[in-house]
Amino acid sequence: MELVKDNNVLGKNKFKLLSFSSNIAYSLIDEIDQGILPYVKNYSQYAVDKIDVKELVGDNIRYYLAAKTEGMESHFEKWNVFISEYDLLLKKVLKNGLCSVNPDTLDAMLEELLSGIYSSVNITKSIYKALHYIGSIDTFNSIQEKAIAAPIERVVTIFNPIRLLSYLRRLESINHCLEEWLERAEDGNFEIYRVDDYLIFIIDKYSHLAPRYMLNEDEETYLIEDYERFGNGYFVINTHAANFSAHLSRELPAELVSVVKNYLEVYPYAKDGLDLLFLHCQSTDIVIRSIDELMKRVPSLSKLKLTIHSNQPAQLHKELNNWIELKEEYKSPSFNMMFPKVEINVISEADISEIADEIDEQMNDTDLVVLMDYFGQNGQVRYNFNKVNPLPSNDWFSEPYKEPLSIREALKRIPYVSESLPKTLQHFYQMQYIVHSKSMPSEDELYLLNVTISPTHFSGTLIDFIHEHFNWVMIMDRFIDKSLLQKISSKAQIIQYKSKAGKNKNFKLILSSSKYIRRLSHQTQDYAYYDRLHRKLADILKNDRIRRETVIEAVDKVKDISGALVLKVIGPGKYAHEMLATYLTTKRRDRIDHRENSLTVWSLCDELPWFASNKRRPDLVRSIIYKQDGQLMIDFELIELKFVSHHILDKETLDAIQQIDVGLKEYKHRFSFDDNHADAEYWKSELVYYLVEKQAYLPFEVELLKDLQNTRAQDIKVNFSASVDVYCYTSNLTDQELKEIEKGVYVDTIGDNYCNYIYGRHYILEQLGADEHQVPSYDELFKKDEEFIEPTPMTPNMDEVTSGDNKEVDRENRGKNQKLVVKKIINGMIMSWVITRNL
Repeated sequence: MELVKDNNVLGKNKFKLLSFSSNIAYSLIDEIDQGILPYVKNYSQYAVDKIDVKELVGDNIRYYLAAKTEGMESHFEKWNVFISEYDLLLKKVLKNGLCSVNPDTLDAMLEELLSGIYSSVNITKSIYKALHYIGSIDTFNSIQEKAIAAPIERVVTIFNPIRLLSYLRRLESINHCLEEWLERAEDGNFEIYRVDDYLIFIIDKYSHLAPRYMLNEDEETYLIEDYERFGNGYFVINTHAANFSAHLSRELPAELVSVVKNYLEVYPYAKDGLDLLFLHCQSTDIVIRSIDELMKRVPSLSKLKLTIHSNQPAQLHKELNNWIELKEEYKSPSFNMMFPKVEINVISEADISEIADEIDEQMNDTDLVVLMDYFGQNGQVRYNFNKVNPLPSNDWFSEPYKEPLSIREALKRIPYVSESLPKTLQHFYQMQYIVHSKSMPSEDELYLLNVTISPTHFSGTLIDFIHEHFNWVMIMDRFIDKSLLQKISSKAQIIQYKSKAGKNKNFKLILSSSKYIRRLSHQTQDYAYYDRLHRKLADILKNDRIRRETVIEAVDKVKDISGALVLKVIGPGKYAHEMLATYLTTKRRDRIDHRENSLTVWSLCDELPWFASNKRRPDLVRSIIYKQDGQLMIDFELIELKFVSHHILDKETLDAIQQIDVGLKEYKHRFSFDDNHADAEYWKSELVYYLVEKQAYLPFEVELLKDLQNTRAQDIKVNFSASVDVYCYTSNLTDQELKEIEKGVYVDTIGDNYCNYIYGRHYILEQLGADEHQVPSYDELFKKDEEFIEPTPMTPNMDEVTSGDNKEVDRENRGKNQKLVVKKIINGMIMSWVITRNL
């Protein structure tokens, strides 16, 4: 392959096509050589029907032609003209290659042909719909060739007119992209941050060829593209996601291993018998791969008790039983244990109460439940045509609109294609609606297929049930996101959310729990969780007058930013410091710096995808989107938080400067849209995706996000700022020479003109509803050679996710001993010894 500009070879490289002989389009070449436009029906391995689409249309309308009704004859002549021209075009392709075809010529042919779809429903169905069949290979469940049935799978090969044109437009678009890169390089404006990520974005942008969907033969179901191979599209019926079980069996185990490792950090005694439920599981392969990965990659797990719920229990039980008989390493018990390493039970009940009874009988400890692609199966989502205002475009690869979830709605719409479509594609997708609805829309209207997800489509009983019965809930699904899950069930409290889970990034991963955060926020009968946090803050601040209502408010506010941070607070480490600083900063900023008609989003930098590879990063970022004089504006403010004693105030301030320096650098590299970098559209799309997936929005905020998607990156004005918020909880700073801007709040300028806001002890207590007449002495905590004893916290530290509940205490008691940590401060270093005593 060579890159040529003005007859000069700028670069060349070799590549190899693997498994090219498996290109299914090869099987149609002989028919095309013979002047046949092939349509293949596979009923079974030995029952194959090959049809000439020319003859198929003639058979469909022969009675109409005889009766001379509906002007069928003129449309049939129009069809025959197209077929003759397209037959010659395909023979040219076989002789000279795909690039010998002029895409504009083929586009004009198709646009002229499909303009006839507005004549009548009957004509569209009998003649123009046959465009589906050219170069297509259908697979049926029925073994009766003459049975009236809809295919469960379809391959739309490169010989299909729409597919061929889309493929040619892809080549054309990639060529334009290369030309733009060359021009930018010549102008010295070819700056790309994270080249590998950008190239993945470009590949993905042009990876989806038309058509993305087709109406099926029963005119009720749809054929949705699953994947592409050599330009050929592999479609599956929307009620039978054939290939997603295979995807899940490859991608679920790795995510499950990560979740289980985190779970064992919180519940360490579960390693002696982890109780795991796979709910609504139909694939043996998923179970087998999950067991293999868990036993291989979680060495501390000595026993796994697995319960599988399925509507095909007999088949699943037989296959798993045959498999486990061959796995001697799983049948044998671990050292000092009487039972096998792996136990598997299969249950089949459909009713929630019956499932609950089975779980009570089969599972001793309800540790973790996994729900796999549940919302993408069994009619849990709806497919509807949605009327849009078509936006004329020449771009065959416009991204579909990403619709945020509205706070006022419980409905999420996911379009398959963009509203900005070339005329040919507008006609083609309109044809799907005409045949489905059996009605004739106006030519000014366009109906496009959407996936619609709503809590009204399914009962929240199942979601409530699993959150009530299990410590953690793991959901891996193509459609459901965290905002919609919380609409379905108020008991779902998010611990962790990955909007692009798995190797292919096709799934969303939600890890949730109903226990810690819910009880903290609502002060139910179990006060232990709330009291524990209250005691922690009281111990830190040496003040027991902190209002409980304020702590609850703080939990609710921070929970909306990061559920994981709230859970970490219960464990060891200074997460209570971080949570309190997060609450105080967001509360003050929202009060003093609120912009009307703007969208404000608070994010924890630890959870932002673009900081994943950075060891240094600030704590918070505030993103504000608004319009000013008709121009879209984005303000990014990066904030480093410090909740410290007065002894280390200066040291922590220097560290804060380094953190925000890194954060500003990262943000400017990515989001300086108005500098018109080559990768600006990529980073805009990443920002849009993050914001849409993060939360639900008010209607005017939804409109701002729509404007963000529809505005070119170079037309967006971006402002960056950074600051440090230091909370000094041990002193009122009366001995410091600082500028006071409000009671208890001081400001200083540090680093590269960053504002350093310093909050004294009095301010912190006042915000928590507490007061005091005398500041306690903290100095004894910093004297050398001081000993103190504290109980080891129940919840261990975790980098990503922590949680826990009363079951953890039960498991601790089973250990029959309690650990104490003796700490001694020697020469400024904390030395620790672990003491174990019998209970």
